[in-house]
Amino acid sequence: IIGAGHIPGIKRYFNQQIDRSELEKLPPPSITKRVLAWGIPALIVGVILYAFLTLGTAQGFEVAGSWALITGSSSALGAALVFSHPLTVLVAFIGGPIGALAPVVRPGWFAGLAEAILRKPKVADLESILDDIGSLRGLWRNRLSRILLIVIFTNILGGLGSLLAIGQVLSLTGSL
Repeated sequence: IIGAGHIPGIKRYFNQQIDRSELEKLPPPSITKRVLAWGIPALIVGVILYAFLTLGTAQGFEVAGSWALITGSSSALGAALVFSHPLTVLVAFIGGPIGALAPVVRPGWFAGLAEAILRKPKVADLESILDDIGSLRGLWRNRLSRILLIVIFTNILGGLGSLLAIGQVLSLTGSL
């Protein structure tokens, strides 16, 4: 099934050999994206190390603890808002600081995996997903869509918590 607007373009390429190799290549990520993805976590680690080395061990632990508490709590709140299993909320709390510093993993992925292990989706959840996502009740009732909600809420609140934690860490070190 194709849209009527695509038909003329498709007809033009009938009986022609098409090189698809260019279509299969992914464009490289922009330098700005890479710098932000790795630069912000490096900055946070640097500020925490700065606190340990220049402000003392007690202040260093306070800065690191604040980072972990804020990012972990915000991620856990995201999982809790979707009525996750209590162990999923704990996994989100532990995954929050890790996901906030590692640009290749997110805390919601940890929480979603934990929920999938603790409350395994059933075949009926997969079969009814299209109907269930049409209503709020179905979205919450279906185990598969619930896992997706956990991932989304945990990642969003974890990201917001990271922003709060950055401000707190900079404030505690006198950098703000």
